[in-house]
This record gives sequence, C-alpha cells and structure tokens, in this order.
Amino acid sequence: MLLRASTPDSRGPTATATATSSAAAAAVPPAASTSLAEFYVFNPTLAKHEAEEDKKVLFFYPPTLHFNTIHTRLGLCQAMIGFANPFSNTPLESITMEKHTIFLYNPEPDIWFIMMMHNPKKVENVGFMAPILSKNQPAPDPKYIEDRWDPMCFQYILRTIYKIIRLFIGSLLVIQNASLDQIKTCLGNYIPGIINSFNWERLDLFTSLSGLQFLPVNKNQYLFIQNFINLTENEFPAIRYTSLFYKDHVLSSDLEQEDVHTFYKLVSTSCLTHDELEGVFPYVIKTPRGLGHFLTGPQDINNGHSPIHAPYVFIGPSCEKHVLIVFQVFDFTCIFLLDPGARGVNIEWFRKLEASATEKITSFLTVIAETHFSKTLPEEIHRYIYFSHINCAIKTSMRNKTLEISKGDMAVLQRMHADIYNPCNSFSDVYVRTIKDKWIVAKKADKREFFFIFDTKFPNLTETHEEVKKIGTNTLGYTFMD
Repeated sequence: MLLRASTPDSRGPTATATATSSAAAAAVPPAASTSLAEFYVFNPTLAKHEAEEDKKVLFFYPPTLHFNTIHTRLGLCQAMIGFANPFSNTPLESITMEKHTIFLYNPEPDIWFIMMMHNPKKVENVGFMAPILSKNQPAPDPKYIEDRWDPMCFQYILRTIYKIIRLFIGSLLVIQNASLDQIKTCLGNYIPGIINSFNWERLDLFTSLSGLQFLPVNKNQYLFIQNFINLTENEFPAIRYTSLFYKDHVLSSDLEQEDVHTFYKLVSTSCLTHDELEGVFPYVIKTPRGLGHFLTGPQDINNGHSPIHAPYVFIGPSCEKHVLIVFQVFDFTCIFLLDPGARGVNIEWFRKLEASATEKITSFLTVIAETHFSKTLPEEIHRYIYFSHINCAIKTSMRNKTLEISKGDMAVLQRMHADIYNPCNSFSDVYVRTIKDKWIVAKKADKREFFFIFDTKFPNLTETHEEVKKIGTNTLGYTFMD
C-alpha cells in the first residue's frame, strides 16, 4: 500500500492524505542521482509512554541525526501506518512527500524498516533570462520531482538488508526479546556496511525484478554437478546443504528460494569481500591461498593451530542454525552449510575438503566456463528481458545488463513493469514507440514477464507484434497466445 501525503516536510502540517495501491505508483527513476537521506529500524510497541520514546528506536542512520528529527520522522511514519491500516490488508509500503519519499517494510511483527530518499530537484533552465535576474533577487524555492521512484526497487533493498541481517543473526524479534542492547548493537554493526555496498546509481528494472540468473546446462553437465554434490556430502557428513554458483549464475541449490536469493546477493555482488563490509565480515579471507581456497574457515590451511573463523547462519522459516563455509575455485563458488553439532570439523577436515573439492571442481570447471561463454555469444539481434515469478528466474540477451539500456529506455521499461504488474490493470501487453522510432514492448503471460527493445525501425504495430511472437517461440521457447 502507498500513501501520498501532501506533507511539505517540516514547513507545515499535513493537509490531506489519500490511500492507493503501491503497484499503481509511477515507476520512472529520476534523472538525478539517488540519495539516501535517512534509515531507521523501530518497534512502536516498545514505547509504553512518551518518556520511553527512545526505546522504540532500534537503529538510525546517519548517526549524526538529532533526537528531535528521529522522533519527528518516526512519529510521522507511525501515524501514517495507523491511518492506512483500515484501508488495506497489506502493510504500508511508501509515503510520498514534497522533498522526500519514505519506503517502509514490516518483516516481523511490530518491527519496521524505514528508508527515506531525497526527491530529486527539477532543473530550471532560465536561458536568456539569466542576465536579467537581479543579484539581490532571492532565488525561487526549488521544485522537486515527486513520484519518480520505483517502489519495487526500494522494497527489494529493504528486503535484502533484512534478509542478510536475519541470515547472520536470526530473528530480530527473538533477539529483541532477549536483549534490547544486543539487537541495537547487531543492527549498528550490519546495516551501515550493507547500505554502502549497494550501487545506488544503478537502481533499475533488474533491481525491481530481483531475479536469479540460472546457468542452463545440458544433461551430462547436470550429472557432473549432482555427482559432485552427492560425493562431497557422502564423504563429509557434516555438510547438510550445498549451493553452487558460477560467477553471477546459480548452478544448483537445495535451499529454499528465499535463502538462495540471499546467498546469490552475497556471491554475485562479491558482498562478502566488499570493502564497505570489512567490519561486518572480519573473518572473510580475502587473500587466496592456492587454487582452491576458503573465504570462511581456517585462516591458514597449512597451519595446524590456525583459528577457524566460520560464522553461524540461520536459514528457513524457523531460522535453523548452521555453520557457513564458503569455498572458491576461480569463478566457481561453493556454499557449504554444516551441522553446528558435527564432530571432527578441524584443520585436517578442512584440508581434506579443500583437496577433494578442488579436484572434483577442476575436472568439470572448463566445461562450465565454456557453457557460460557460449551463452553470451553470439549477441542477439534484439534486446530482451525475461522474468518468471514462479522461480524468480531472469534471462536477458544483454551482456552488460545496465550499460546497454539508456536511462530513457530504462524509465519506459520500469513504467511498463509497474503497469503490467498492477493487478488492477486488466491489460497484459504494452507497446511504446519512442521518438527515435524504435519499439519497446512489455508482455505478461501467466506468471511471466517479457520485455523487448527493438532498435530496428518496424513501420507499424503489426510487424512489431509478429517479431515479438517470433522471439518468444524461437529464443525463449514460449508461444504467445493472441
């Protein structure tokens, strides 16, 4: 749910507020750079009366925020949440104001993640009138661009921040009930680094879809991968779950989709080794030692007395506790989740795992690398993006997903996505002809979305439609029904 409030921020009282669906929000990203203003985590139930207002604030960012500012922001959010509840069965997701847009996420009962973004300013071009303006004349109040954010982008960011925190520390509600100081310390350790690890200049359709790229393999390659998993888990019974990734593609995983998403974020964006997260993951080994090496585990595999730094992680709906071992061979990454109560997991155990895994992976790594390379060549004639809501799989013909699409085209794609994703809209096809006479098409079929960018100048809608059907059948293996 989205709330649009005519709140001129701190300059005056709220005049009116109307409730609408978040999917109906305009989804065009700003031309100006994205700027995070403030970030909060709070639980309104922790403050029983006004003197305890500070108790409900579990985290705030930046740390220089004044006490009054914090409680003004959270007071507004709490009031809007209460106002919106009678109008929708889903929690409030965003509040649009003149200077800022606030995004909200309610991952656990009574716990809210709040992210406030600066709305970009409109650029006023005065042209030849500039010399006429008096130097003493006060500059006009700046105008701000409202409704230029894609709510799904920022919901994805909020969910990702929460899921990474939950992965490493478990349920926030459980920790909060055990110790209020502990949850504040944990959030303070994790959130600033995770926030800084995002590329705020590259929030686009791919961020909104937040899909997983699966590397398609043939039957023999699939058997190689499954054979590696089965042999490794049989040889090392302490391993409960195994997930395999090659570069930014998923090869195999027996985890639930939510957990695969979180590990995919950690692997595909090099999150574990990101400089901004060095304080969050101090145990990660950044200097490779040998062909195969551990990112989490023993600091020095050749030293029998080396400390083993492997964090606990919590997966599944019940936050099941495991030990995280990350092992890499070139661009091949293995996520091993160990039974925390397993015996015999010592330096010698890690040496055997390193030798066994390295040998098995190198035996088929070349084949996987060639498959990955073949999927990027030759370049498709037309650019397309495919996304399935069933398994969150995303496929694209573009090698560099962001740089190959202009900001204008990306803005059109995001608005199309918002339109066809909106359950209130009955249409499933959107065709747009740009000023440069190229066509951008969005289609929704079942729980799948398709986006096409045609640089070829088709003369009319009929020919464009026929080309879309051809690509769907020949390239994506999906037949569009008229």
